[in-house]
Amino acid sequence: MSNEEKEEKAQRIDAQISALKDEEAKLLELGNENDLSQNMEEEKNIGVKFEFVRNGTTAEQTPEENTIWIDVGNKMEKGIIDHHGDEKDDSVCATEMVYRHPELVLQNITNPNELTIVGHILPDFDCVASAYLVKKLVENGELTPEMEKVVEYAKLTDTGRINPGRNDVKNTYSILNAFAYMPENQNVSFDELNNNIMKNGFRLIDYCLERIKQNPELTFDSPELIGDNSPFLEEIKLLEQASKEYEEVLETADKTQLSLPTLDGKAKNVPSAFVKDIPENELTRDMMKSWLRDDGFVFTSIPVYDSHNFRTDDGQVLDDVKTSRVILSVAPGKGVNLEGLGKNIEDKESEKCAELGIRRYSKGRDGSISYENRPGYESPDPWYDGRGHNYEIIDGPMSGSVLSVGEINEIAMEYSKHIEKANALENSVDENNELSEELQQLQNNQIK
Repeated sequence: MSNEEKEEKAQRIDAQISALKDEEAKLLELGNENDLSQNMEEEKNIGVKFEFVRNGTTAEQTPEENTIWIDVGNKMEKGIIDHHGDEKDDSVCATEMVYRHPELVLQNITNPNELTIVGHILPDFDCVASAYLVKKLVENGELTPEMEKVVEYAKLTDTGRINPGRNDVKNTYSILNAFAYMPENQNVSFDELNNNIMKNGFRLIDYCLERIKQNPELTFDSPELIGDNSPFLEEIKLLEQASKEYEEVLETADKTQLSLPTLDGKAKNVPSAFVKDIPENELTRDMMKSWLRDDGFVFTSIPVYDSHNFRTDDGQVLDDVKTSRVILSVAPGKGVNLEGLGKNIEDKESEKCAELGIRRYSKGRDGSISYENRPGYESPDPWYDGRGHNYEIIDGPMSGSVLSVGEINEIAMEYSKHIEKANALENSVDENNELSEELQQLQNNQIK
């Protein structure tokens, strides 16, 4: 074989090797995704028992050994880690609280194999992430440095600083919201649904951490974190379908400007949306706040339901008393809040309950009825006024509100008018004071 033939053959071999390396890289990337999927299938047997209570439930006493309450309980003590109550540090979410106070978990663990985690129904990212950290903490006795990225994302989601738009559905926050609406969850018990959300949330966090391990520059809010071959393609498809109905609901929403209080005691007009039509697609309903914020609305009023029958403390259904649930909020970082609005709505709620002869109550995890007021509130089942979220979100009673959606929105409008008038009056007083000072200065000059 001549030198030329040898050189030509060597070049062909080099080209083949190069092509094989390219193909190997592609297969490796796909294999990494598939390996992640396989590992996450195994993660379904996580060896943790989950229990769920309604949002806002107060833990009446220290939990039994090996039981940890997270993102619910209204306390921060051994075995209870919740940032919604008055007994808390300055953590902005339960995940951060677990990360900063691992002793509150470990002090209540005597047998890691009997770990029970109590979270709230329909767990959100903070609930899932805090449970994930508890599991890792109990397994290892400490939290590894990469958990800090989980904490940072939980802080962003729980304070409303993550608002992916309807054209950006391939992200951790949106995928977690989609879990509840997957076909396999449509004919299961409510308890099984909550378990599936939590377990799939663990799978999602595992997947994201493995992707970050492969590329340490990634974070949980990196656009490229969820790969094209991820095991969450069906969830992404559901989100794309939900975004289409959102556009229809947006067209009928009342869009206006509200005057809201600022951190310095002034007032600021902000773009606001009062959603009128409740989407038939429940995933659309869940994503509504995030998508509205991405479209520029700072204040949103979003009805969850508006015509449920009220159920009394003895289980009687009152067909003539309808309940609603509305979530009102402002986007964080916009310099405004809703302080005082929650109390205004709660006062009207109490008045109407009294008119209807309804006794307010809360329901425990065991179905027991309590008439004791929620700590820091004047009702056992009050409107949440946002005190654990910088007064940036207001949510209705767990048993529903006897106020209609229209009545709730009217209270919000009146609140805005009051803020506007109070600010105008304060500005007028300031102007008068300035004029008085100028006049006094002129008089002093004349005397001189």
